[in-house]
Amino acid sequence: IILGALVLSPLPAQELNTAIGQWRSHLPYNAGPYVTQSPEFVYYGTEWSVMRINKTDRAVDFIDKTDGLSTVGLSGIRYHTGTDQLVIAYENSVIDLLPADGQVTTLNQIANFSNFVGERSINHILPDSDSTVLLAATYGVSQLNLRRVEFSFTAFTGVAVRQVARYQGFLYAATEEGIYRIPETNPNPQNFGNWALLGPETGFTPLYGSTNVLAFAGRLYLDIDGEVFAWDGTELQAFHQEPGYNLQYLSGQGEHLLLGYRCDDCNGGRLIYYDQNGNSGQAPDDCFGQPNYAIEDQAGRIWFGDVFRGFRVLNSLNANGCEVLSFNSPWSQENREIAIRDNEVWLATGGFT
Repeated sequence: IILGALVLSPLPAQELNTAIGQWRSHLPYNAGPYVTQSPEFVYYGTEWSVMRINKTDRAVDFIDKTDGLSTVGLSGIRYHTGTDQLVIAYENSVIDLLPADGQVTTLNQIANFSNFVGERSINHILPDSDSTVLLAATYGVSQLNLRRVEFSFTAFTGVAVRQVARYQGFLYAATEEGIYRIPETNPNPQNFGNWALLGPETGFTPLYGSTNVLAFAGRLYLDIDGEVFAWDGTELQAFHQEPGYNLQYLSGQGEHLLLGYRCDDCNGGRLIYYDQNGNSGQAPDDCFGQPNYAIEDQAGRIWFGDVFRGFRVLNSLNANGCEVLSFNSPWSQENREIAIRDNEVWLATGGFT
């Protein structure tokens, strides 16, 4: 399968030595919007496939449909420590579970919901326990048991849920209508009537929207119309605002709280980080194209998920600049023509002119 193209660039014949009946992919690896990690690996999700990077020696594996993935069009990935599986979500709401042994399990339950009509994209995957993940989706919230490979509950909210979090005995959901929550002890979370909208009685404004919610270091961090606030369960405090930039993500997988922003009217971004004592800093500007997400690993390195080309790594928050990783692959999925000459395959891309 050749889903990609180089501009007048040959693919060496020896790279194509594949047995009859087998397929080999040449997919574009120029940008990875989605990034997650296990103790040993960093995983990047591209539109077409998954890339696994060894944190120690930077060895790379590429995983795609020829390796058992069910489809293309990734919309998110998240590693689940308890089951040692990579959870891969696609734009068509199909989910692949990729365990350490490489045997992919495909879940079509969301795509096959018979009691729901409408969009059903997955916006966020949150590891929830040693066996479950929570899914924030356009249709609502689901809890998926990875060991049983079944859904524990689904709440159809009537409003798209952007992210979910657990904090101080409550499950929180960020939506364009505001932050909803429900006690963990509620026996019927699938009934959205049991969820409460946080409003003026809890210190929130009457009308607001929220896209991010994250439990980190004993507080809940969330945005209200783009401004980041901290919530301790009783008091809401303004935390950070970045004029001229839109909040893209909150991340807290390491020692620091990461606040990622995109520029309002340019192809740029910004990363603000806070330690647990409230001290803040800013990552170098060359770490961004169109930032989508970032994670901090156990060594203090920041791995950036970005829509723009290049895989960027900040080797420490004190580093002067980002390292950009590149991989031998087609430039994009677009190609116009294929020709063979002198035992080489040539692909042409670009516009008709």
